[in-house]
Amino acid sequence: IVHQVLAHADPAKAPRASVDLNEVLRETEQFVQSRKEFRHVAFALDLLPEPLVVHGNGVMLGQVAMNLIVNACEVQPGGGEVRVTSRRDGAHVWAEFADRGPGIPEADRQRVFEPFFSTRDSTGLGLSICHTIVRQHDGELDVVARPGGGSVFRMRLPAREA
Repeated sequence: IVHQVLAHADPAKAPRASVDLNEVLRETEQFVQSRKEFRHVAFALDLLPEPLVVHGNGVMLGQVAMNLIVNACEVQPGGGEVRVTSRRDGAHVWAEFADRGPGIPEADRQRVFEPFFSTRDSTGLGLSICHTIVRQHDGELDVVARPGGGSVFRMRLPAREA
């Protein structure tokens, strides 16, 4: 039993399949939006109408989306906006998670993915774990300033034909 639990706990060994990233984003956003502590946040989904298929683990990618959406909500405790978008660019698919929070200083934008680094009172592990999961899916995760204020976390993954 312990071996089975550890096999599921090791992200590098998690089963992979074709996953519609849009479906993962849609389900995660709907779940977070349903939480009463985030009722003050305006949510917007701007997903491509066609599936965005990647080769990966839907649960792990859902964990990334959950962490990024919840973080976006939590940096706007008095209300704000969380916008989740998706697009395809040649051989890659993109998911972007934008907020209207205070933003991340340029000097800290790469450090936010380091274990235990935090710009708020947290463990500093969430973004590090997200970064690791995306890298294990042969992708990239970064953050940029959002025009007009806030941050945009951008996840790029290799596309797979549906």
